[in-house]
Amino acid sequence: MDAISKTFDKYIGLYFLFPIASCCFGIITIATTLGISQSLHHDTGGLTLPYISDTGRDEPEREVFAVGLSIAAVFLMFTAAINWIILLRRGIEEHPHDRRMNVAGNLFGIIAGVFLVLLSCLNDRDFPDAHTYCAIIFFVCGLIFLVLNMVIYTRLWVLQKTKSSKISMLWKLVDGGIFAVFFLVYIPIGLGILCENAFDLDPTTGIYSYRACIPENHVRTISQYGSIVTLLIFIASFSYDFRVHVRDNVD
Repeated sequence: MDAISKTFDKYIGLYFLFPIASCCFGIITIATTLGISQSLHHDTGGLTLPYISDTGRDEPEREVFAVGLSIAAVFLMFTAAINWIILLRRGIEEHPHDRRMNVAGNLFGIIAGVFLVLLSCLNDRDFPDAHTYCAIIFFVCGLIFLVLNMVIYTRLWVLQKTKSSKISMLWKLVDGGIFAVFFLVYIPIGLGILCENAFDLDPTTGIYSYRACIPENHVRTISQYGSIVTLLIFIASFSYDFRVHVRDNVD
């Protein structure tokens, strides 16, 4: 264990880059695939702002989508693992509930990363069912990761009452609240307002048409982008926590 700890400490000054990299790769990848899809006038089912999955369906943006989001996912998994270790060192496990939340919260972050890799590589034209299932599991695990870490860092502020723990808590609570609004509009509200035949799959081309419900689908696409961006910004918040840990504990 001492050898593992020494290896971990050897690179501890660089770990703050991992959450930033996950956030940046995620946002840049989505923006790039959207730009390519729009510039090449690929079929987006009649939507001006397409669903994120539809921007990674065709060539050449499909490769950008798979590679970029896979890299973002790997950095997310490293971020969750590092966060678990750093929370151990910051004394979050004095209570059994805190210990369980730390393990569960960051484990769900790692699982979310695994399914982000899968959904990015299994596009929604060739593997529509697999892509959908992976996307659902990614969103659920990402939501649990976000909520449990909001609770953990609120608990950390209660225990420590430091300026840095308060900043971290507020960052996560504000970002998590914005995420919750987008998520509610995207899933429960968005699905509720859709009309009949809102997702019409052409069996020949394998492309969804949303022309029967364009305004309602645009409500969902806007909230989908908002959900993903706020989740990525939440991940980036761990960069601050990792820097604080280095500042307070490493000479």
